[in-house]
Amino acid sequence: MSPKTFDTTSHDKDILLSSNDDEKKVRAHIFVNGKVQGVYFRKYTAETAMQNHVVGWVKNLIDGRVECVAEGRPYQINNLINWCRIGPPNAIVNSVDINYEPYIGEFSDFIVSG
Repeated sequence: MSPKTFDTTSHDKDILLSSNDDEKKVRAHIFVNGKVQGVYFRKYTAETAMQNHVVGWVKNLIDGRVECVAEGRPYQINNLINWCRIGPPNAIVNSVDINYEPYIGEFSDFIVSG
């Protein structure tokens, strides 16, 4: 299966354009709201992250949201974020909240948690 790619939003394009170093990595803390539990959202998020060479984790929250922390190059993170806006076939994504944080480099792979 080939990696999914998506058009970026204007905010995400700003992140891309501000990175003139192709090797620069970023960190995004993502919260997905809607019907996102019980629809394999975490599984497909992990697959999409790995296809895009993104590392980090994804988990369900008790309030019904999905939380994800992801690190990678800006275009890789944007691909993952744009996938989260759509989700798997049975998901209904109402909103995606993104906080960009300083890159830490603490992950070596992408895991599904909680």
